[in-house]
Amino acid sequence: MKLSTAYVCYSCEEVLDTARYGRCDTCGCSDVYPLSWLGQPEEKRSRWVDRVNGQKDKNYAASTRPI
Repeated sequence: MKLSTAYVCYSCEEVLDTARYGRCDTCGCSDVYPLSWLGQPEEKRSRWVDRVNGQKDKNYAASTRPI
């Protein structure tokens, strides 16, 4: 299993190879996140969450892609 393609379920605390349909294969919860997310700097994660929540960042370039 590679860190770049693994997921973690915060509900049952399982590490998964896949998260089909955004759900945990073990418990069915949708509280799954890519483990590669944890390797990103906190500032980058915060900017991404702000963009997802509709907040504009003056340093955000249109060509920048979310994680």
